[in-house]
Amino acid sequence: MFDGVDEPCQRPSWNYRKVGGGGLLVDMYSHFRYLIEGVLGPVRRVFTSATTAVPERIDEAGARYAVDVEDQPTTLIELKSGATGVIIASWATRIRRDDLMTLQIDGTNGSAIAGLHRCCMQPRTDTPRVAAFNPTVDLAVDYRARWQEAPVAGPNLIPTGSAGRISCAISRRTRRCAPTSPPASGMWRSPRPAGAVAATVRGSVLMTLKD
Repeated sequence: MFDGVDEPCQRPSWNYRKVGGGGLLVDMYSHFRYLIEGVLGPVRRVFTSATTAVPERIDEAGARYAVDVEDQPTTLIELKSGATGVIIASWATRIRRDDLMTLQIDGTNGSAIAGLHRCCMQPRTDTPRVAAFNPTVDLAVDYRARWQEAPVAGPNLIPTGSAGRISCAISRRTRRCAPTSPPASGMWRSPRPAGAVAATVRGSVLMTLKD
């Protein structure tokens, strides 16, 4: 978010220049791809709108320069399974959510939201019902109250090292959220605990990643 004028940039200047191989798409989308495909299966097609929110920044030497790469892409995504979703990524936003990165998966029998350190889930039986909607009336529904936090087996749900796989595991056939440990190879899996979400993904996949 910081452009270097009042506060130092949180990223080096090459991140915002083509000549240095910068840009959010080149820097981050390869990681998004193996995360999505490792958890949910192959990507069929994408459509991305890539924009520059902060057109000018100040580099490490205090010199002003033009940003010639995207810092705020939004992507529509369709998986081979037919599930659809969106990736919202930004280097120019202030965070207002449970974690720096969140992955939300909505299925027929429940939903799971995983961050870097926590995973919450809501089965169909605990989903609040909204019988009517009136924009002038506050229904006073606490939409966060019926989410269950899954126990965490390790310090990170999404490790930052070379393993780099989401450990709130979502299987290929039934999408389940569960604490896991890494096997010798392949995707991280564990037996489904009592109360875990099992839902075939036929609806939407929402992945919000902002820095």
